[in-house]
Amino acid sequence: MTTKAHANIDQIIFYFSTMNYSPFKTHRTLWISLAILLAATFSLAILFGLPKSQEEINWLDAIGEGGICIMVLVWLTATLFARPKGSVTNWMFCGLSSLLVSTLLDFFDEFVRFAPDEAWFSNVEAFPAVVGMIVMTVAAKGWYKEQETLNQTLMKKERFYRSHSHCDFITGLYNAKYMKEQIEREMLRAHHGSPDFCIGLFDIKGFTDLTRAQGLVKANQLLRDIGELISLNLRDADLVCRYAGDRFIVLFAECKLAEAQQTARHIADIVAKHTQYTTTGEFTAYSEVTWSVISPMPQENVDTMLSRLHQKVQQQKRVA
Repeated sequence: MTTKAHANIDQIIFYFSTMNYSPFKTHRTLWISLAILLAATFSLAILFGLPKSQEEINWLDAIGEGGICIMVLVWLTATLFARPKGSVTNWMFCGLSSLLVSTLLDFFDEFVRFAPDEAWFSNVEAFPAVVGMIVMTVAAKGWYKEQETLNQTLMKKERFYRSHSHCDFITGLYNAKYMKEQIEREMLRAHHGSPDFCIGLFDIKGFTDLTRAQGLVKANQLLRDIGELISLNLRDADLVCRYAGDRFIVLFAECKLAEAQQTARHIADIVAKHTQYTTTGEFTAYSEVTWSVISPMPQENVDTMLSRLHQKVQQQKRVA
């Protein structure tokens, strides 16, 4: 089995062993409210409407308006699946639900007609959409404030650019491919006169033994802890990614080599002292972190620089 296949299996095992979030349990009240809302809208349309003949139905309009209903329902469902509890989620749910009611009433208009004394039912079909848009505006304001906080938190993990296709599932950090793109960007900036940068690599000693002793789930949790520890001890302009296996790579932006080495030494000491508690109360630790930091050489490309960094870490491991 290939290394990539092993990595995929590891991610699947880690996912199912640590997944405690259930959108149906978390948003039970909202799911029930959605079901009641849909049932009420259908019931009102059937109760007050008279079926149209096939000749009166505009099938092109029906398909278009039905498609809009489905898409609003998809957005609403995605919101409940993707978001935790909170006021922003509640506002988004209320806004999208109002839009869904309007689109459903508009869709039913293609199949039923309302008696003259029930004309109000057809006349107010656009009103929930207006209310929904106002509510979604309030939700957008809350979402903006929420994103400001998240962006600040994730600055050291994604650095001005968000692309979750390059995200490492276990640690929540981006992967080596993403780091290569960021290094290429820094090299381009340095070529145009920006200050130099450095990159550092951290290799966790004894991680394989810990995996054998504590199991894959505990080892993966340790990788996540290490990623957080490194991130907490970096500047906002820096970036940490998971390089491969038990290795982490850091981009020190606009940083001299001596300063980057001092930061890396501090990080290595903190990571090496990190303890992890087991279910029995005992803790596990590993004794050492091998690391190295380099700055770019003239006319050096990304692959050459990463290869040089890898060789320096290997040399450090042999010396140790």
